[in-house]
Amino acid sequence: GPGSSTTWRQWPFPEVVHPAVAAIPASEERDLASVAAYLRAEVDDPFERAKAVHDYVATRVAYDVPALTGRRPSQDPETVFRTRAAVCE
Repeated sequence: GPGSSTTWRQWPFPEVVHPAVAAIPASEERDLASVAAYLRAEVDDPFERAKAVHDYVATRVAYDVPALTGRRPSQDPETVFRTRAAVCE
C-alpha cells in the first residue's frame, strides 16, 4: 500500500504528506471510523501511522479564527471532522 515504502521507515520522516493520506479516496472519508480503518489497513508501523494521522489532521482541519472572538463550537472529534475547523483547545 501507500505506506510500504522504506523511506517511511526512517526517522525523521520526509517533510511531505504521507502517501496513504495523499491517496485516501473520498469514499474512505465518510467518518472518523472509516478514516481510522483506512489508515490502519494502509500503514503497518505505529510511528508511521502517527505521522499519517498527523498529516490527515494537518491537511483537513483549518484553524477556526471566527471562534476566537465569537461562539466557539464544540471541539469534540466528530464536530471537528464534520466542520473541518478547530481551535487549540
